[in-house]
Amino acid sequence: MGKKKKNKALGNDAVPTESSAMEPVEAPEAPEAIEVDGPVLEEEPEGMGLVEESAVSESEDEDLIPGTTDLADQMTQLERETHELKETLLRKMAEFENLKKRTAREKVEAVRYGTAEVLTRLLEVVDNFDRALLLTPDSEGFDVYSFYEGMKLISKHLLDILKGEGLIEIAPAGEPFDPFFHEAMMREESADFPDNTVVEVFQKGYKLKDRLLRPARVKVALHPEKVVEPEEMGDQGESTPEENES
Repeated sequence: MGKKKKNKALGNDAVPTESSAMEPVEAPEAPEAIEVDGPVLEEEPEGMGLVEESAVSESEDEDLIPGTTDLADQMTQLERETHELKETLLRKMAEFENLKKRTAREKVEAVRYGTAEVLTRLLEVVDNFDRALLLTPDSEGFDVYSFYEGMKLISKHLLDILKGEGLIEIAPAGEPFDPFFHEAMMREESADFPDNTVVEVFQKGYKLKDRLLRPARVKVALHPEKVVEPEEMGDQGESTPEENES
């Protein structure tokens, strides 16, 4: 009974016959396995390789130029410092040019008005001369001696002002003749003074500190022993050819 029900469920086509029941059923062939050496790599989705390659290249660039952000900051700072240095240089150059112009202007003014202080002091001497010249020989109470003493005081006042400015008088009477500061106007035979001594000063000389302004014009003594007589000069002239002939 059990066998008949089972055949009905399968249908007419699936009713096994006695011959078919006896034949063995062949199993489907399995695909041949492919032997691969090493680990088997799974297929990657399309596009994943490009993303990974770009990421690798970016990482390599970062390795080649480390601190790119710091380098940009340093460049910005250097540009700012360079700009500041240029401004400082231009300002210093302008200050230097102004200093040169001011120095040149002060130099010109010093040359032009450098004697203003001395002239102001000399005006006092001019005032004293004006007061002294108000007196004339016809004036009441005019005294020649008092006038002379007044002139001496004015002269002393003038010399004091000039000496205060560095003027040094050269009056070498009785001193040895010095060609650097004296100018010999004449020589005079004198047994009272040593040879080459200044016996008279015709005009005083002056120095401004260490610089000669004007030499003193003087008369210089000549010792009699060094005076050559005309006869002696003739004898010396005659003896000279004889000495040459010998």
